[in-house]
Amino acid sequence: MLFEKIGFAPSEEGKYIASIDFGSHTARFLLGQTCAPPEFFRHVVRKRVYTNLAEGFPRDGAGVINEKAMERAVHAITHFTSIAHGYPISYIAGAATGIMRRAENGLELLERIKERTGVDINVIKGEDEAALTLMGISHALKLNGSPDAFFDLGGATTEIIIYSRGHKKVYSFPLGAFVLTEQYLKHDPPLEEEINKLKLYVDSIILDNVSSLKKTGADILLIGSGGTVTSLMALALDIDEEEVSPDRINGAILEMDMVKSIYSMVRPMSITERLRIKGIDEGRAAVILSGVIAVMSIMEFFNSDSLTVSYSDILEGLIISHLKGAKR
Repeated sequence: MLFEKIGFAPSEEGKYIASIDFGSHTARFLLGQTCAPPEFFRHVVRKRVYTNLAEGFPRDGAGVINEKAMERAVHAITHFTSIAHGYPISYIAGAATGIMRRAENGLELLERIKERTGVDINVIKGEDEAALTLMGISHALKLNGSPDAFFDLGGATTEIIIYSRGHKKVYSFPLGAFVLTEQYLKHDPPLEEEINKLKLYVDSIILDNVSSLKKTGADILLIGSGGTVTSLMALALDIDEEEVSPDRINGAILEMDMVKSIYSMVRPMSITERLRIKGIDEGRAAVILSGVIAVMSIMEFFNSDSLTVSYSDILEGLIISHLKGAKR
């Protein structure tokens, strides 16, 4: 039966397993408890902390994480592990992504985290990040086949997987809401010239890095994940940040018309004004404009009128991968 195929027997139901996604803008945590199929595990605790690791980091190339960001990160992971150890935890899987792949002092930060918390966090390649994210999405959305295209928009990078004629292509490139904001939007609210330069860069880097599909419009099954995509879906559903959950977000459809409407709303606003919008918190308010521009560009690139949203992502993928006994 499938339960044995993912690496543990029915007698092992009830074990607690946690995952940590250590990204460029946020550190995120998921605690799950194993259960019977088809779910295999249930969500117990999910947390997010804005660490802004990419603060002052270059758009591409190597860089250095500043000391304040490092301490924010260590504090976040310490908080997560304290939650995990409030349960009979069996395993914690940690993955570092985004600018951690380029940080000159990334190893120093991971060693500091290991020393203070005992948790090993491994830097993973963009291709592995994409695969783990899609694993979490496929499990949550119960996909029978493969989407035509999937993307995960993060704080410093975007991962895209395209399926075409039975072949899979994986892309990872420097396109993230936090870094784009720091590099291009210097004023609050942003100047028209800054927004236009940002749009040109986003369009060009997608064209330079990604092969296009031949399908158009409703023919494409496009799936999106990441903080920006989740926030846009929350805005479309008119729900508060506290109401955002896998049950509310997974499988919801985000129409291009709604994305454009949100863009028109936030474009002239200052960060303070965006904070008054239901569903946008302090960490998201500063980067939502860059994020929505990136989402629009990706949807336009694929000629997609809508996308299916997944709240579940690499956090679920790390747990599923562990249950399967996958080697990363």
